[in-house]
Amino acid sequence: MRTLAPRKKRIQEKPPVFRTPEEISDIVYRNFNSLAHQQKLTEGTAVFANRMIREESFNKDELRAVAAIITDEAPEAEVSAEILGGEETLAWIEEILANSKR
Repeated sequence: MRTLAPRKKRIQEKPPVFRTPEEISDIVYRNFNSLAHQQKLTEGTAVFANRMIREESFNKDELRAVAAIITDEAPEAEVSAEILGGEETLAWIEEILANSKR
């Protein structure tokens, strides 16, 4: 009979994730359906919009990427920012990033 050594429990540090609020999801859904087919979008807009519509979780780096799209000065960024919820989403992201530094 073989004796098995006990497995060592590995503590894996997982980064915190933040779920998209329903209100932001609704805004993104409405804006995406009305605007996405009309304009050229900033790269990543469709992916982030899809995830926000499904109320998925984001880590801090992903939230920073969404904020960068919203605050970008490129011509196509205006529509991309509106699709991603604009000021409402940006306020949510800034609140999360400010609170997570504490």
